[in-house]
Amino acid sequence: MSAFLTTKLRPHNLENEFRADTLSKDISQFLILIIMFIPLISFFIITDFIFIKSTFELIATVISRGINILILIPIIFILRKTSRPKTLDKTIIIFLSIMVTHILIVSSFAEYSNIAIIVWDIIVIIHIYTVVPTQLTIQIVIAIYLTIGEIIFLIAFKHTSWKTMEILSVFGAFMWANILGIFISHRVHKLRRKQFILNNIEQKIMEDLENALSEVKVLRGIIPICSFCKKIRNDEGYYEEVEEYISKNTDADFSHTICPECLKEYYPDVYKKS
Repeated sequence: MSAFLTTKLRPHNLENEFRADTLSKDISQFLILIIMFIPLISFFIITDFIFIKSTFELIATVISRGINILILIPIIFILRKTSRPKTLDKTIIIFLSIMVTHILIVSSFAEYSNIAIIVWDIIVIIHIYTVVPTQLTIQIVIAIYLTIGEIIFLIAFKHTSWKTMEILSVFGAFMWANILGIFISHRVHKLRRKQFILNNIEQKIMEDLENALSEVKVLRGIIPICSFCKKIRNDEGYYEEVEEYISKNTDADFSHTICPECLKEYYPDVYKKS
């Protein structure tokens, strides 16, 4: 179970290499998430003025949303300066904790319909597991924090008139969102690390191939050879034996033998016996 939740490469230095390699992508993904979060909060501020009737609750909700937006500014600054995966994880924990706490505060004031609250809570939970680029254990802690808090607000304090079927449906929806999110997140973490390993193997193969090709000597172009003695003229203008020239310019070695025609011409007695 521990291995399922951590989903880390072994040995430890390999996991560090993976986190360092994917850090820039994770930061970019998280920055996009934050940028998308700002107009969403702005939209909810408009709905607050429409649906919240109490002046105190309206002011408290709008202030909470405003603080949430202001906190994003230093978080964005930290992310742009981040060069360590641990710093990214800590920043994500702070962001998610503030965001979920804000959601719970707003839920305690909101007079929205039951379905609206549940739908948005489940959307947030799924996004925590599938979009936020951090460890699965961090995702689980934050998602469970939101789940428990919302169930308390929705069932224990706000909607005591709900029947047993409605309560079980809400509980089941939150549990299913967490279970589905955990398995999706685990799969994504596993596939990302597998792809990292495959990329490393491919890179190593390409480096070995380039090294091998760099050591291969190939003769190209026109080779000047004497028509009579068959010596080859080198780059300095001197004539060399074929064996000497090829040995210098390639990785080939020579093993002398004799062809049947030469054997017949120079060693007729041996040729007849053979």
